[in-house]
Amino acid sequence: MPILAEALLRQYKFADVLDLIHPGDRDAALESKIRTALGTAAAGLHDQDKAEAMFRDAVRLDPSAVKPKFQLVQLINAKNPKEAALLIDEVIAAQPGSAAALRVKGQMLRARGDLDGAVRLFDQALQIDPGDLLARLGRADIDIARGEPGVSLFISGLLPSAAVRGTG
Repeated sequence: MPILAEALLRQYKFADVLDLIHPGDRDAALESKIRTALGTAAAGLHDQDKAEAMFRDAVRLDPSAVKPKFQLVQLINAKNPKEAALLIDEVIAAQPGSAAALRVKGQMLRARGDLDGAVRLFDQALQIDPGDLLARLGRADIDIARGEPGVSLFISGLLPSAAVRGTG
């Protein structure tokens, strides 16, 4: 069942996931994966309430499951930043090497005005995944706000180091 759900999600067939796969009485870990897939499909169809309910069910069924927590963070951050902050910390504790989780936490800190904390997390994300475009953009946004756009352009490889030092 999770293989079918994953295949349909990769093809962006969100409605098919919701039509073919239904919550049921399965092993908790398996049912958590099913509800995560259903939440992803609902989010893909812009049904935020259903997506949130499915992700919450997935976390309730398997509190150690990282994927539904991460998706729930992204879904609820705007309306419930305190809960989202607690959840993203759990995700990072479970997967400290996740560039995506570090980036999302950086975005959250940026939104709260903690620029230094955000820069630290964007840099950590970029150390793990130098190709993380959203982490690069988050870092560049802060550098530009601080009046230091050359730093991010150098980090992204768009400017040679001499240009940043003012010699190029």
